[in-house]
Amino acid sequence: MARMNLWASMVLALSAAAPLAPPAVAAPAAPALQDRLGEAASFLHAATKRRQYLGVVALVLQDGKVVLRASYGWRDLARTERLQADDIFRVYSMTKAVTAVAVLTLVEEGKLRLDDPVGTYLPEFAQPQVFVGDVNAPATRPARAPLTIRALLSHTAGFASGYERHTEVARRFNGADLEHAPDLAAYAARAARVPLAADPGTQFHYDGVPSEVAARIVEVVSGQRFDRFLQRRIFDPLRMADTGFEVAPAQRGRIAQLTTSTPSGELAPMPVDEAAAPGARLFPYLCASGGLYSTAPDYARFAQMLLNGGELDGARILTPASVREMMRNQLAHLDPPTNEFSTTDGFGLGGAVVLDAPPSTAGAFHWGGAAGTHYLIDPRRRLVLVLMTQYVRPNLPADPPALADGFYTRVYDALPDRPAPR
Repeated sequence: MARMNLWASMVLALSAAAPLAPPAVAAPAAPALQDRLGEAASFLHAATKRRQYLGVVALVLQDGKVVLRASYGWRDLARTERLQADDIFRVYSMTKAVTAVAVLTLVEEGKLRLDDPVGTYLPEFAQPQVFVGDVNAPATRPARAPLTIRALLSHTAGFASGYERHTEVARRFNGADLEHAPDLAAYAARAARVPLAADPGTQFHYDGVPSEVAARIVEVVSGQRFDRFLQRRIFDPLRMADTGFEVAPAQRGRIAQLTTSTPSGELAPMPVDEAAAPGARLFPYLCASGGLYSTAPDYARFAQMLLNGGELDGARILTPASVREMMRNQLAHLDPPTNEFSTTDGFGLGGAVVLDAPPSTAGAFHWGGAAGTHYLIDPRRRLVLVLMTQYVRPNLPADPPALADGFYTRVYDALPDRPAPR
């Protein structure tokens, strides 16, 4: 979904007296619910004991109260450092929801509209072209609909980076060398030179390009570099002290090691640049689709802000109307109105929206990162779940079971008369 201490025994603080970040999110929750979440915690503990995962951190809030805080396993493959509940993870595509919030803050200020053409702010996109030929006879035509900011955030822009159904356009994206763009301005300029694979608004296709273009719009409209905008408008007000595109050198010892599996199922280091230099910026540009580092407590504060309708601890980031728009399925006009990964989920602005599920969880908003991080916001149950690990699935027969599905199911099973989300 993007490019791409913990303890050998269970460390579970079921008392919620400790805050996510000062001040506390809320008072302790009912002990009965805390007790029922033991199976969810044990499931995570077992995954690290079996060495399927190196380490995992989980945080669950209901009604703004911490009902589960758990950390298991190790920070490093040498198993010299136990993972801590506030350790730092590459959250990859969980960055997209933060980018969507950044755009929506400017919408609320009247500085742009979701249905504005991208070309209004980035002239290089003023006349988008759609690829209609093939490798032997390449041709383009003008797009039949404007490329809008809404299309960027809902992944219906028509870009085809890495899209097998549009191999020629994907090849051109690869040739544009986007990953080595020095900044978002250069990234957007390079992306604009590649034709679209579909008319905007007609197909869902998930990739990183739309988020980077959206972030460049934020820079142009705000007059601030994207990281500074996020810091001033989101991270500082929400007291997300450990979230950013880089980790301060003094804090880099808290970063969990990035892992994968060998064909035999053994955990191994992930052989990519960001694993070799933990804490450094993942790309030369500020990667709005997947470049953030964060912690479970930090991201839980961001998620709780959305669950609260845009406010947390006196800091208002968005209005409730903007949060509803963000968490509304933007694919309702498509047939089917779902994203390419699921028959039960649509997509909002920066994350998936549960559609076909028991009534108690329809409308839940969620997404994950390439290294196994996940979040879920369930407005009907006033629930926030954050799950952090650093494991990139190689999609081999020996891959361990996905953590998120099993964890989510057990959390929902612990809620009285509340079925699992899937």
